[in-house]
Amino acid sequence: VLATRAGNVAEDNARKQLAETELKERADEWAKEVSKGGRILAYEKRGPEKDKTVALIKSPGLQAWDNWTVPMSMREVEPGVRLIMNTSHITDDHDWKPRPATKDED
Repeated sequence: VLATRAGNVAEDNARKQLAETELKERADEWAKEVSKGGRILAYEKRGPEKDKTVALIKSPGLQAWDNWTVPMSMREVEPGVRLIMNTSHITDDHDWKPRPATKDED
């Protein structure tokens, strides 16, 4: 679903394939962690068994970001941008309609 949506939004099949590849890589990494056994997999290391816990995501900090670094708040994402989306090429069914632009919007 995510890869298909990426391809539809970008209107580019290469983007869909890139999303599929990256999602598979991440799923494979988590599967590798699961196969090690004897540990608890969780989003974060905390709680009484944090010594046995392996965090599946990382909070941003001073270290370099990697595939598992995730902003902890919507305030930490990029500033708002004006999104213009051509919905005429999206073939999947959806129950929403874009809101019409008001007169002061381009």
